[in-house]
Amino acid sequence: MRIKSLFIFVILASLFTFCSKKDDTVITPTPTNGNGDTEATAFTLKLHKIHPQLPNSVVSLLQVTDLDNKGVNFLLADRFLIFENNVKVDPVKANVFLMKKNDLNYTAKTKLMIDINAGTNLAVLKKGAIEFIKKIDFQQEIALYTLADTYAKIVDFTRDTDVLIAAVEALQEGNAGMDLYGSIIKANGEEKEEYTVDNIQQNSVVIFTDSNDDKGSHPIEFVHAANMSRQIYVIGLGSSLNASALGQIGTKSFYQATDEATLIQYADKVQTNLLKYANSFYWLSYFSAERGGASEEIKISIAGNTYSGAGSEVFTTFESTSFVDVENGLYVNWSYSNPTGVDLVMVMLNKSRTIQVMSMGGAKIPVFNYSVSDPAVATVAGGAGGRLSIYAKGSDGQECKLIIKDTANGLTKEITIRVVSFQMGVVLYEWWENISGTAIGDLTKNPRYPDNPTGTKELTKWEIDVDKMDNYGTRMRGFLHPPSTGKYTFWISSDDLSELWLSTDDKPENKVQICKVASWTGSREWTKETNQQSKAITLEAGKHYYMETLHKEGTGGDNLAVAWQGEGGKREVIGGDYLSLWIGN
Repeated sequence: MRIKSLFIFVILASLFTFCSKKDDTVITPTPTNGNGDTEATAFTLKLHKIHPQLPNSVVSLLQVTDLDNKGVNFLLADRFLIFENNVKVDPVKANVFLMKKNDLNYTAKTKLMIDINAGTNLAVLKKGAIEFIKKIDFQQEIALYTLADTYAKIVDFTRDTDVLIAAVEALQEGNAGMDLYGSIIKANGEEKEEYTVDNIQQNSVVIFTDSNDDKGSHPIEFVHAANMSRQIYVIGLGSSLNASALGQIGTKSFYQATDEATLIQYADKVQTNLLKYANSFYWLSYFSAERGGASEEIKISIAGNTYSGAGSEVFTTFESTSFVDVENGLYVNWSYSNPTGVDLVMVMLNKSRTIQVMSMGGAKIPVFNYSVSDPAVATVAGGAGGRLSIYAKGSDGQECKLIIKDTANGLTKEITIRVVSFQMGVVLYEWWENISGTAIGDLTKNPRYPDNPTGTKELTKWEIDVDKMDNYGTRMRGFLHPPSTGKYTFWISSDDLSELWLSTDDKPENKVQICKVASWTGSREWTKETNQQSKAITLEAGKHYYMETLHKEGTGGDNLAVAWQGEGGKREVIGGDYLSLWIGN
C-alpha cells in the first residue's frame, strides 16, 4: 500500500457543531431519510481514502448520505464508531475528532452545461443558470460549457461570478442537433476527484436543457456506466423531454420544469442539494495504538444508524509499519526529520502561514490557547484540529514569541516567530510538455527551456503527482531551511531520469549535483541505485540554501520526490516547513 508522508498531524482542539439543513429535494420524504422537520436516521458511508499519518494517526476521508444518496451534514465526532482489529477505539484516549469542508483545503468543482441547440428556449435556460451561479459557495468553482451538436468549454473553472454571468448572458443559439449522451461522457472523463490529506476535490455536473438526445452517438447504457459515483443533476424545461432517459442521467436528481419560475426554483434546489452533499464530507482522524503492522484492519460505522444493509459500515486496512511513539508534550510541525518539532517559524511579511500543533500523552482531550508576546509583529488565529494561522505584521527580521498551551493537560510550549521577506511553505514547480526522450539533455536543450514552460505552480513538498502524463520534463526550485545545524543526507527517486542540485549558499551559481537517478525508480523507491543517495552534508540552521531538481519523463509511469534525513531523525520527503519559494529568473 502506498503511503503519502505529509506534514499534517492534527489534534482535536474543540468539538464543532454543524447545523442541518432542511432536505429540499423532490423525492417523497420517508421517516428514515428525514423530511422538512426531522433529521435522517438511516445512513450509508463511502470511504474515499484512508491515510496513515506520522507519527501514529489515521485519517479517513468519508462521505455520509441517506438512503436516497442525499448528503447528511449534521453528524458530530461522537456518532462515529471506530474499531481497530476488532477492538473499539476509545475516543478520548485516541483523540478522535472530525473536520468538515470549511476547515479543509476543499474544492467543489461544478461543470455547468447549458443547452444551446437551435430552437431551444435559451433565454429561460440562461436565467436558471444565472440563478445557480449566484448561489456559488466560497469553496466552489464553476466552469461553463455549452451543449448542442458539439460540447464546448466557454469559461474554465472560476469563482468569479461576474465572469460566469457575463458569459451566460452572451450565449447564442448554436447548430441544430443534440449530442447529449456523448457530451456527458466527455464531461465525466475530463477531471478526476482528489482525496489527499492536504487537498480534496469533488466534481459535479449540472445540466440545463430542453432537448432530447437526437445524435445517438452513444447508447444511454454507456452514459449510465460513465456516470457511476458522479454527482449529476439535470434540470429540464418542457413537457416533451424524455423523463425516463434524463432520470437515468441525473444520478442525483432530474427536475422537470414547465415554466420559468419553476426552473429557477429548481436551480436553487440543485445548488442547495449539491452543497449539502459537499457538507456531508467528513475528515475523521484518531491516534492509533497499532505499531509495525502491514495490514491493520479498521471498521467505521455510525452510532444510532437504523439501516444495517450494504454501506452501513466501511472496512479497509492500513499500514502501521512507520508508526512511532512520541514522548509526551506539545509539538509544532512534528516530522520524521525533526522529531522534536520546530522552535522557529518564519512567516513572510503581510502573509499568513499555517502551522500544526500536536499534543501527545495527555489524559484529556486537548484544549489549546495561543498568545504572542508582541501583536505588532505577528497575530495568531486558532483553527480546527490544532491548526494555527500566523499573520506577519512587523518588518523583515523582527521576531516575537508564540506561547502555546494545552490547558486541559497542563502543557506549554514557546516558539519564535520571525518575519521574513520570502514566502515559506512552498517550492516552485515548472513543467514542459511534448518533449520526447528520457535524458535530462532532452529537456535542457529544448528551445522552450528554460523561459517558456507549459505551466508553473507552487507545491507544498518536494514531490510531484504520480503518473500524470508522458513526454515531459520538470524543474523544481526553491530554498532549503535546515531546522538545526548538523549533517543531512539526501535521496532522490524518479521515473525516468533526474538530478538533485544543492548550493553551498543561497546562490544558484554555487549549486553542485549531489545525487541522481540514472534509469528510473518507483515512487519513493530510494535505494534502487547507489547514486540516488548523497553524502552527508553539513548545513547550518538560520541559513537558506538554493536547491533544484531536473527531471525527464518519456513514456509509462512517472514520478519525482526528494527526501532527507538529519542527525537523529528518519528519512522523509522534504515538506514545506523547510522550503521557501524561489523568486528570481
